[in-house]
Amino acid sequence: MAAPTAVDSTQSLNEDTSFIVTLAQLSFADTGETEPPTSPGTLVSIEITQLPTLGSLMLDGVALSVGDSVTVSQISNNLLTYTPAQHESGAGYASFSFKVTDSNDDSSVSPNTMTFDVAPVDDAPIITGDSTGDVTEGNVGDAEVKASGTLTASDVEADDVPVFTSVTDASGLYGRFSITDQGVWTYTLDQTLVQDLDDGETLIDSYTFDAPDSDPAGADLTASQQVDITITGTADAPVLSAPGQVLEDEVLDFTGTNVISVDDIDDDIASVQLTVTKGGLNVTLQGSVVLDAGAQGDKTLTLTGNSVAEINSVLASLTYQGDQDYNGADILTVLVTDNNGVPAI
Repeated sequence: MAAPTAVDSTQSLNEDTSFIVTLAQLSFADTGETEPPTSPGTLVSIEITQLPTLGSLMLDGVALSVGDSVTVSQISNNLLTYTPAQHESGAGYASFSFKVTDSNDDSSVSPNTMTFDVAPVDDAPIITGDSTGDVTEGNVGDAEVKASGTLTASDVEADDVPVFTSVTDASGLYGRFSITDQGVWTYTLDQTLVQDLDDGETLIDSYTFDAPDSDPAGADLTASQQVDITITGTADAPVLSAPGQVLEDEVLDFTGTNVISVDDIDDDIASVQLTVTKGGLNVTLQGSVVLDAGAQGDKTLTLTGNSVAEINSVLASLTYQGDQDYNGADILTVLVTDNNGVPAI
């Protein structure tokens, strides 16, 4: 009786890759039988007799066990694979043993062994840590608004020591990014670039930092990490200007150099209240602007409208006339309130 045979072999693969076992690597052979005479058989399957102690032997992504059978069809379809443990390598790193079975239903007498030599490869650094931050919009001239965090770069190769490429005040879309070689990063918001943000509205500013691994062999690999900053808008206080003086019993037109104007970077002014104590006020209404309180000639008028531009057009028609025969100081108080309830006087 002549049993089918295979041969021991050593296969090579790189760290962190998978190896596909093929029929050719098994070196199957069968001479048939002499008593009674039979033709040589063909390979039908292999039986796993010993599993690798390191890594995993898989059939179509499922781990095999001792005693499992793998068919020729499965091997031909590249379903039998070996994968070493992540980031591990070495000569004679692992092996598995098997027996072959032929179409005569004969099996090899002794198992054969397939050994794997796993070659090391340089691994890129891994970056962990703070990759997001938050800042809030303020007013131009306020103290600087910053966000900060720390990134950490590491490498599985002990002789590779990754450090970050230092960056100082690199421009983002709405601010400046910096990082030290040890991964401490800072973001500084440029208030002049975000004053159009409405209350609660957000923007994202981003920058990507790099950390090469400083490989002694000279083949540096680099890891990169993007840091995202969320900028949240706030309700900006309205701004106004209101100069003017007039002679007794004459009408003061708030035009030209005396014009009153209001502004709000968010364009959401809710109302403008005009108040004097020694005279009366009049305006010419237009567009969406109405008198929400007071009447023409009253000491207090409250205007509401749909836009800052329309309110300013009505303010450009404002006139003041002091009480009969009154002379002396009078104060025009302008109270501007936006839709978030933020006032300016």
